[in-house]
Amino acid sequence: MKTKENLRILSALFIPIVVTLFSTFPAIAAETAGYEVVPCEVHAYVIDVNPSGVNVRSGPGEGYPVIALLPPVGVAPDYNDVDVMIRGSVGEWMRISDPWSSTTETKEGFEKTVGWVYGPSLGLRAKGFAPLYEEPNTESPVLVRVPHDDGGAVIGCQGEWVKVNYRGVKGWLAPGTHCGASVTTCP
Repeated sequence: MKTKENLRILSALFIPIVVTLFSTFPAIAAETAGYEVVPCEVHAYVIDVNPSGVNVRSGPGEGYPVIALLPPVGVAPDYNDVDVMIRGSVGEWMRISDPWSSTTETKEGFEKTVGWVYGPSLGLRAKGFAPLYEEPNTESPVLVRVPHDDGGAVIGCQGEWVKVNYRGVKGWLAPGTHCGASVTTCP
C-alpha cells in the first residue's frame, strides 16, 4: 500500500517536470524529430570568419552534438580555404563530406569528416552573369543576375541546384552556373 502511495507522489512530481522541460526546449525537441534529407551534389567552401571555426554536427540543427570543427577562413596560416561537398540539405543545414584544403597537407582524419553544418557558413560564386531563379527550374522567374566571381551564402540545395542568399536576395543557381572552389576563379 505504501509503495502505491509513493508511486503516486513521485508521478505527481515527475510529470510536471518532464512537461516543463519539453515546453522549455521546443526547438531541440523539433530538431531531434525525424527529418527528410533533400539529396544534392554541390561544391562549396567555408566563408565563416569566426575564429572559433565552423561546427560540424551529427544532425541538422544546433541540438545535435558537435563532432568536428572546420577551420574558419584565413585564421590559421595553413588554412586559408576549406572546400567541401554538400551531399544533402534539411532546411538551411547542409550535410557535408570530403573537406579539403589546397594550402596545407591534409590533417589526419580531416578528409573523412562527414556531418552537418549551418549552410550560411558556406558559400560559392557564380559563373558569368548567372541568373538567380525564384525556384529550382529554368522556367522560373529570374530574380537578379549574379556577376562573375560574385556569390552568396548557401541556404539550400536540390540535386545540382543551389539556393543562395545573394546580397539579401534568396534564389536558386542552376547547375553549371556556380563554382564552389575557393582558390580558383570560376571559368
